[in-house]
Formats: sequence, C-alpha cells, structure tokens
Amino acid sequence: MQNRRTFLKVGTFAVGGVVAAPYLIGSANAKPVQLRVQTILGAGTISTRQFEEFGALMKEKTGGEIDIVTLPLGSVVQAPDTLDACRNGILDGQYTSPVYFAGKNPAFAVLGDTLSLYPDPATRDKWFVDGDGLKLARQLYGQAGLHFVGAVFWPAESMPMRRPVKSLADFKGLKVRAPEGLVGDLLKSLGVSIVTLPFPEVANALQTGVLDGADMAALLLNLETGIHPTAKYSLLAKHSAPVIELSFSQAKWKSISPKLQEQLASEFAAFSERQIALYGEKEQEARKKASEIGVELIELPEADYAALREASLNIIESWGKRNKLAGAIVESHRSYMQKTGLLK
Repeated sequence: MQNRRTFLKVGTFAVGGVVAAPYLIGSANAKPVQLRVQTILGAGTISTRQFEEFGALMKEKTGGEIDIVTLPLGSVVQAPDTLDACRNGILDGQYTSPVYFAGKNPAFAVLGDTLSLYPDPATRDKWFVDGDGLKLARQLYGQAGLHFVGAVFWPAESMPMRRPVKSLADFKGLKVRAPEGLVGDLLKSLGVSIVTLPFPEVANALQTGVLDGADMAALLLNLETGIHPTAKYSLLAKHSAPVIELSFSQAKWKSISPKLQEQLASEFAAFSERQIALYGEKEQEARKKASEIGVELIELPEADYAALREASLNIIESWGKRNKLAGAIVESHRSYMQKTGLLK
C-alpha cells in the first residue's frame, strides 16, 4: 500500500572501498519494519559482526525503515531449528546454511553444500545468478514457508587435524567430527569414521584424542574458536563448500514494501561481493597467525582434488535421486558446470 512519504536522494555510500548505488532516506513518519534474524555463528565472530554491520547499513540506507536485529547463534534457538522458528513467527529471518535442514528435505542438502564440485565458493555462487540457483532456492524455501533472499560468499573451509593428512589415502581410519549428510558421506567414502559432535565440544575432543580432526570452517574462523592449540595441522581439503543464505518468513517478507524488498535484496548481493575481498584479506592474516603459533598448513595434490571432485559428483547425484526438487538442483549444477566448461 502506498503512503505519502517523501524521499530525499543522496549521493552514494561507500563501504570497505566499494561504492554502492545511490540510496533513499525515508521520512520521519515512516513506520520501521523490524526483522529479527538469527545468525549461523556466535556473538563476536567475524561472521556475526559482519552481519551486524550489514544491518546497520540497511538501517542507514533506508532511513530507519528496515531495522535488522541480529541475534547470534543459540540466542533464540539452535541452528537446525531456525527454519521452524521463522515459519512459526519466533524469528523473522535466518542467516544460516540450508544443510541444517537436510533432514526435512534432501533438496536442502544438495542446495546447501556442493562439496568439491567447484574450484572455489565464489565460482559456485555465480550459479545462483547465472544459472537456475536463485529460482530453485526460492522454490524450495517457498515450500517451507520462507522467502530466500540470496546467498552470501563464504570462504573455503579448512580442517583442523591432530596429525598430517597429505593425501586422500591418509584419511583412512581417522575419526573426524562431521555431520551426517553430504560431507559425512564424502568422508566415509575415504575410509573416515564419522563422529557427530556440536562445535563447542570439538576442541576438547581433539585435545583428548577422541577426534583426529574435524570438519569445521575457514581457517580464520577456526582460529577464532581457539581450536588450534591442540590441532597442529590445518588441511585445505576443498571437501565442503556450504551455502550461506539470508531468508525470511513469507509473512514477514510480504509485510515489506516491494521497493524495500528490492533494496534489501540488492544490498545483500553487494554485501556478498564485499565479503569476498574481506575474507580474502582476513584469510591471509589467518595463515600468518597460524604459522606463528606452529600450525602447519597443508593442501592436497591436484590429482587428489580431481578424485575428490569425482567422488563429490557421485554423492551429490545419489542425493539428487531422493526427490524431484533435489534432482532438479543437481541437474542444474551439472548443466551450469558443462556450460561454463567446469565439467565435460
């Protein structure tokens, strides 16, 4: 519904060296829309801090019409419960990964992690814009009562390890923390014994030898958890490429004007682009810090990455057979990779 607001157009807004599009400031009489969003990681982590900055930016750019309240992981519900919390009105939105909802629909699993299919997350993220990713994600989330705004760049993940893993053969017999699902299936195919543990318990399990390693996050995020004093190796295995997204309940999304919906989606896409540069810089700092505290950084041989990619494709295609929408997502990835020369 249109109201009689007046707007003032004011130049451009720069964040992190990136100049964004001109923005509009609403009148003082505009009623703000508050959006309560729970994030994927805890308070004080770089991921949550960056999302808080995004919320502040949206509030400034919309003259207070969009007010995003950032709620760190666990402050309202646990990570696997945010989708239901949004649908039931406990939360308005979530900044999280579809992999947490794989138990509800296998399509969330194949949307949420592409394993080793793509050479890096930024290349995979182009599938959302240049392929059918956004359309399929919105179809899936729509079935669950949410609106998928978009995906945000998430850096390549590294595995903290107690012992060096310098080839795929070295995985055999190891006990590794990993979730059941695509990543778990991939590691099991390498001879790994999967242990399912929540993040807060991983450091102690590594220290006591219950675990040999863990599927965690990017090196810089792993260092933030303090996990590396007992894990003297960090393996960039390219075993996992989780999708991180922003979504809202359909009811809340519909309460936002079309103009603000468009602005929110546009600013989130720009936010994702800025994360590429930010995480690139922070990852270099993390590599330096890791070396200073005696953590050895390991990358697998190219031949092993090729083998891991083939195994990933087989696992993802097997999950794609579980229902029609999961199959459509898998086929879309295959078509996109063929079109872009990533797959013959």
